[in-house]
Amino acid sequence: MIEQNIEDVITVDSTKPLRYPAKTNKVSDRSPELVGPKSFHPADLEPWLHPSQRTGSLSGIVLREHLRESGMLQRCLSLREIQAIHARGIDFFHKYFAGLVLSGFRTLVRVDYEPIIFRGSDLCVPCLCEQPFEIVWCWIGND
Repeated sequence: MIEQNIEDVITVDSTKPLRYPAKTNKVSDRSPELVGPKSFHPADLEPWLHPSQRTGSLSGIVLREHLRESGMLQRCLSLREIQAIHARGIDFFHKYFAGLVLSGFRTLVRVDYEPIIFRGSDLCVPCLCEQPFEIVWCWIGND
C-alpha cells in the first residue's frame, strides 16, 4: 500500500471551464462532469473490472452504460479529474497508476483522431496511458 502523502491530494476546481484535449468535440452529456469530488487522494481510488473484462473484453460504451445503470458512474473519474492527475506528470502517474489505463468514464466525447483503443465509433471515454517517458491520451470507444 502506498503511503498517503498530503502533497499528493488532487484538488479539482469545477468552477473553471473544462479544457478538452485536441480533436475532441460534441461532448455527449456534461452533467456527469458536475458531480465529483473537490479533492481526492489517488491511493483511495479503487480499480474495478467488469466480470467480462476478467475473461475477455467488453465495449467501452457498453461498460459505461453498465456503470450508469448500476449507479456506479458517479464514483468513476471524469475528464476533469484525470486532467488534474495528468498535470502532476509522469512520476506521479507512475507512483499511483503504473501499468494501468486510467479511464474517465463520467465523460463521453466524440474524437476525431487516433489512437482509439477500441475502434468502431468516434464516441469515446478519455483515458491516460503511460509510455516510457510520458503520459498520453488514449480513448476507449465502441467495439
